[in-house]
Amino acid sequence: MTADLRKRSRRFDSGERRSIYSARSMAGSENPGGGSPQDMWRGMSTGWQITAYMLGGILGWGLIGFLIDWLAGTGKVFTAIGMIVGAIGAGYIVYLRYGKDSTGTDDEPRR
Repeated sequence: MTADLRKRSRRFDSGERRSIYSARSMAGSENPGGGSPQDMWRGMSTGWQITAYMLGGILGWGLIGFLIDWLAGTGKVFTAIGMIVGAIGAGYIVYLRYGKDSTGTDDEPRR
């Protein structure tokens, strides 16, 4: 009976393969980050890249808007417009890079 209990009680951090779906198997490949499967920091680079895209878009286009405001002598109108355009553009780039289906297949057939 103790042998049966040892078989059933698997540790969550053991390297054994399981038949249930895991985050790695549902991501599309068994090793999506390219590193070791035991490396728990593997997905951090994706989060930092998305953060950099979002901040870069907002700050970059906000700076362009600020320069337009400075040259035109207006208030902070173009700065706000530039920041909004930068956030929308960065969100679209993040969608293209990380959110879009890479296989190119749609669920609905084309007409």
